[in-house]
Amino acid sequence: RQDQYLLNISTELMNELITSYLETWHIPCPLFIAEDVFTLSIQTWKNPSAPKNNRALLYLILSIGASASYFDLEGASSTLPLARGFFDLALKTVPTIFSELSLEAVRILLLMSVSACNLGDTALSYLYSGNASRVSIAIGLHKQKNGLHMNSGDSKLTSELLIRNRVWVAVWHWESYWSFCVGRPSLNRSDIPIPIMLKSAFNFQGYGESSRFRIRYEHMRLRVTFGNSCGRIYTEIYSSNDDLLTVLDKVEKLSNEIDHQYFSTSEPVLCASNVEPEAFKDLDLNTVREWFWIRIYYLYLKLLIFRPFLIFYAYLNNSPTKAPPQLTKRLKQGSDYCVEVAIDISNFIIKLNR
Repeated sequence: RQDQYLLNISTELMNELITSYLETWHIPCPLFIAEDVFTLSIQTWKNPSAPKNNRALLYLILSIGASASYFDLEGASSTLPLARGFFDLALKTVPTIFSELSLEAVRILLLMSVSACNLGDTALSYLYSGNASRVSIAIGLHKQKNGLHMNSGDSKLTSELLIRNRVWVAVWHWESYWSFCVGRPSLNRSDIPIPIMLKSAFNFQGYGESSRFRIRYEHMRLRVTFGNSCGRIYTEIYSSNDDLLTVLDKVEKLSNEIDHQYFSTSEPVLCASNVEPEAFKDLDLNTVREWFWIRIYYLYLKLLIFRPFLIFYAYLNNSPTKAPPQLTKRLKQGSDYCVEVAIDISNFIIKLNR
């Protein structure tokens, strides 16, 4: 029974799982500010009269936190069953969520997608992210108020509008990124523009005396820019009928555009490449985590867009087909670069974990 399942979980463990969620998935998908998450937990934890949507949100946050804490908490081997258990609790709590048209439904569906992703069910995660996108559009999250622009003075905007903007940006980005990762077309409609980001929605200074769990505009602006690149990579490279030379030209053009966005950021620390210990001595953990999420995203995109060079060069080396020397040279250069990026990703993760 659900009640018995929850009775065996302490408030201390619940707070550890919430912290794990905030330290990880809160960074690329900032649906809430940290205060709202802790307020939700206080009002909802082991409270059978709490609204079912709130209970589902908390269960999903705890599920994601349990998955993310696998390598951090003592006795972490027990956190994966916890992750699955909380995910199942959320499903049982809101079984009709897929037919509900509300902001709460969007957040629940997005967190279901992230949770399923962490549990290794990519097909289910892709399904949930598509549902989150459809409900977002159905309730008009994608529609911006007249006169709002990325650099507009929006300090007087209502809290509800800021929340709606943050949720839409998170949904649009996650659906674009995740559909690309699983090799499927994005379910975002082609006529839906890149989200306008309101600076007030993405400038949360942090929680508590140590200002933890910040939300920063520039970090999310880069993510949205990269998310738009995901859609273009899929349509212009992997779903086109262009000839090989045209595809290779598009690869190099997209690569240059991504580089320009990445290296012209107003916060140079986000595009740093040094992973040696001395590079971190003057950085707080918030900044290191933001840097990790952006750096790994950038390298992953570079790896995927140069993969055609690797594939076609391998094909030439394993077939009697002859290609013009200039084309062969170009393919080899792109293939070598793709391998270098793969090595960079491995070194980045290994050294940072150490």
